[in-house]
Amino acid sequence: MRYCQACQRCFGDRVEYCLIDQSPTRLVPSIPLVIDHKYRLEGLIAHGGMGSVYRACHLSLDRQVAIKILRPEYLEDPTIRERFSREAKAVARLKHPNVVSIYDYGLLPGDRADQCGAYLVMELVEGQSLRQWIRGGAFRGGIHGLARSASVLTQICAGVEAAHRQGIIHRDLKPDNIMIEESPNGRERVLVLDFGIAKLKDREQVWQGLTDEDMVIGTPNYISPEQCSGLDIDHRSDIYSLGVMLFEMLTSSTPFAAPNTSTILLRHMQETPPPVGRFRTDLNDEIERVVTRALEKNPDHRFESAAGLAIEYNLGVEQILRSVESEITQGEPSARQVNMADHINEAIFSTPATLVRDARRRGIFSFAVFASVLAILTTGVYLGPSTARNSVEGVQKMVANVSERPGRPSGSETPERAVRPSAAGDISDVTARELRSVYNEWSVSAIRGDWKRHIGLYGSRVDYFRDGNLSRSKVESRKRRIFAGVDSFELKFSQVPSIRYRKSGEAQLADLTFQRRWRLRRGKKRVEGKARGMLTLRRDPAGWRIIGEKQIGK
Repeated sequence: MRYCQACQRCFGDRVEYCLIDQSPTRLVPSIPLVIDHKYRLEGLIAHGGMGSVYRACHLSLDRQVAIKILRPEYLEDPTIRERFSREAKAVARLKHPNVVSIYDYGLLPGDRADQCGAYLVMELVEGQSLRQWIRGGAFRGGIHGLARSASVLTQICAGVEAAHRQGIIHRDLKPDNIMIEESPNGRERVLVLDFGIAKLKDREQVWQGLTDEDMVIGTPNYISPEQCSGLDIDHRSDIYSLGVMLFEMLTSSTPFAAPNTSTILLRHMQETPPPVGRFRTDLNDEIERVVTRALEKNPDHRFESAAGLAIEYNLGVEQILRSVESEITQGEPSARQVNMADHINEAIFSTPATLVRDARRRGIFSFAVFASVLAILTTGVYLGPSTARNSVEGVQKMVANVSERPGRPSGSETPERAVRPSAAGDISDVTARELRSVYNEWSVSAIRGDWKRHIGLYGSRVDYFRDGNLSRSKVESRKRRIFAGVDSFELKFSQVPSIRYRKSGEAQLADLTFQRRWRLRRGKKRVEGKARGMLTLRRDPAGWRIIGEKQIGK
């Protein structure tokens, strides 16, 4: 088999130049173009430490799949061959929407078993890795970013918890092994990949290993202290790796980065991780405690389960939510005059505004979230695909409906769960929460006069009132110019916007309508007003961005 080094397409052995772009092709003699008369390789997806992943077509089913091929030199060791075989068998046992599905397994043709590769046929995930999301700043967008981190972490933990319940330890959790797939209706599905170095637990609950305990397996930045030192490990080693990934999601860096592997391993074993609050100011003590506990050196001091980690992180996020929500609903920032100069450099609270609201007591809320996690995991593991697909929403969907504000009157404002759907009615709860999170951050940053954070929510071009299509920088200058000319200002916005989700071709769009009031003062002159406004948002790879703002009525 040959593949084009430019477009990555695969061809037969005799095709020396790509039939698409005429670039030279590279020969891979140990891999046939058609595997086992069933799978035709179509293109290279990625190279890994032990092999490569290809896009392929199942010829009889006409289905796109991904095929992982282990390089022949690694199969010289019978232990590695057994480990690769166990990957297929172990993951095939998992039936969970947050774990990639395994379809087939086999050996490539060859004269000797130790001179041929092996292949693993799995579900093809169309999306981006968690690594790409982190590098793109998907979790650094204040309220919206924190909401996304909770949603993604919850689904990762759901998949890992399902594996742990079947006695499988991943041992190599890292952002490259997490894929995020987006469907046309806005749902995000997070999948855990590559259980290639897993340990299995038999029915007698005894951990059985395939690898020499003196052999360090995993990626240095993400492995636990006990992995670094070659000690026996259990599922809590994965909890540590989850903690490293959460740290990186929140800060865009790993806690123990170093120029060489040996230094990284020593830091894992000896050093205390830096506090996440050193890297950003919009987190609270609860989130700090969750990250610190997940990264404890002693496994006994970590969370007992991945579900427990997800629960506590959601509670921390919910606390931030209530802080910001109280400012909006009780009028703390808007009931007084806000001087822009006093708040331009003040960090606003960043909250996923709809993860959960109005939990009556922490004890009740904790129990409800824990029950939700267990329900989701049980659904994903023990029920069939028709039921399991509903658990993709993770804990987020269950938590959002845990409690309802007692005695809340029915008024003109849209209730939390009464989101106006699109004509097709296909808006998901996750999408609605993301949109409300963007709206909350947009309104709070305007109230605070934090125009840098406010403008960061806009796209590169914006249909701005009657001024037409403007660049983001021009929108910023106009907003700054308006408020720079006043001594003080007050702004109030609807607590919850009305949402209309729609599609235009392949683009996902949403219109958010709301009420706003303002009071401006310059010297002795005061100006008050109110109007009905609308924001139009488009979903980009990095998240929802505002592409339109206008007034639609009084």
